Amino acid sequence: MLARLEGDRFALLLTGAQLDNLFTLADGFRELAHNCHYTVNQHRRHATVSLGVAVVSRDTPSAEYVLEHARVACKTAKHRGRDQTQIWVGEHDTRIARELEAGWTAKLRDAIEENRFEFDVQPIVPLAALPHSEAEITEHQGWRLGAPGHEILCELLLRMRDKRGEYVSPGVFVPLAERVGMMPKIDLWVVQHALSELGNRRDLFGRIAFNINLSNQTLADSESMALISNAIRASNVPPRMLVFEITETSEMTSMHTVRRFMNQLREIGCRFALDDFGTGFSSFTHLRHLPVDFVKIEGSFVEGMADNELDHTMVSSIAGLAKSMKLAVIGEHVDSYATLVALRLCGAEFAQGHWLGEPRRLAGLDLAALLPR
Repeated sequence: MLARLEGDRFALLLTGAQLDNLFTLADGFRELAHNCHYTVNQHRRHATVSLGVAVVSRDTPSAEYVLEHARVACKTAKHRGRDQTQIWVGEHDTRIARELEAGWTAKLRDAIEENRFEFDVQPIVPLAALPHSEAEITEHQGWRLGAPGHEILCELLLRMRDKRGEYVSPGVFVPLAERVGMMPKIDLWVVQHALSELGNRRDLFGRIAFNINLSNQTLADSESMALISNAIRASNVPPRMLVFEITETSEMTSMHTVRRFMNQLREIGCRFALDDFGTGFSSFTHLRHLPVDFVKIEGSFVEGMADNELDHTMVSSIAGLAKSMKLAVIGEHVDSYATLVALRLCGAEFAQGHWLGEPRRLAGLDLAALLPR
């Protein structure tokens, strides 16, 4: 049963849904939304939804109780960066919470042990490598990387397969992994396999760096950070080839602990980027207190800046602040040449988005053939 609550808020009542299918169902609706496109000032964009789920059980007090907590879950999904799924389980539904957590703890542990995580990779292109004329920007195997002689950053996007071989969206498994405390183990797997990938591609040393998303849970876990640091030291990979992205929207339990571990990794040569800058009230606090090298501006500001004066002003202001702190600026969601031009005018150093290169499966990808020579 589908109903419109108000404005752009809708409610969907599903009956007979199995707990194991809950996240798959929710994520399926987000994928359907992605297939809906609209045009703004001649730019084609796809729709996104933030999705909040409240579980109805025999212990649920009332319909109002369910609607309110579905709304709270949806609000949390928006604060986590939009286009996310958030499940809410109340104190009356502890049995459901235990079942969800126990089931996904086992699934995630099995995925780590069976290496059912995979990498997609998307380029982050230095604007200095790109000509100022659109006609001069060449496309090679679907990516626009510009002239040689510039370091290309490559963001690793984590993907997971279930036992049947079907993909589970990061929007589903990452929040669950955070809830059950599995992110430090997943992050360690990611770093170990990223180092292995780089170690097998020695011809790329000095030409690329891997951007790796690091959970704030991991940064607050001393054992995990020691294991990550030891893995980097033990590898033959220059630490500069690792750029760790910290999500600005996540809560940091101890700024002091996070800063200490970041400094430890920076001392051996790793770099850090503050991701999704501008989405939360803590943005400037993190920028002031954390030792980062890059600021990654949240994509919703970037994608509209070509035809929205307010977005352009915000991006320009953030870029100006970052440059005053001697930090490099990365603009996300660059999906057109017009957006690239606007981003360049704001003084950004790097750009990332589908116009420059869509994510590709890393396994079997010949990165050396893709990079400009």
